[in-house]
Amino acid sequence: MAAVDGGFLSVANNRVSILSERIELGEEIHVDRARAELEEARGLIGANDEAEKRVRRAEARLRAAEKVSSGVGH
Repeated sequence: MAAVDGGFLSVANNRVSILSERIELGEEIHVDRARAELEEARGLIGANDEAEKRVRRAEARLRAAEKVSSGVGH
C-alpha cells in the first residue's frame, strides 16, 4: 500500500505505472502521527483553500498505514 498525492496512474497489460510528485509507502507512515495530522487538517477546514487538500492527503496516508499494519494487501 502507498499514499499518492496527485499525479497520474496508468494500468495496461497487468502493469501499473504511477507518476506523482509525492508517494509514501504505507510501512513508512507512522499511524499515530498520521491521525494527528488528519485531526489538525480537519480543524483547518474553512480557514484556507489548502485545508481540504490536507484532509484528503492525511486520510490517504492514514488508510495506507492502517492497511499495512493490519496486514491487508499482503
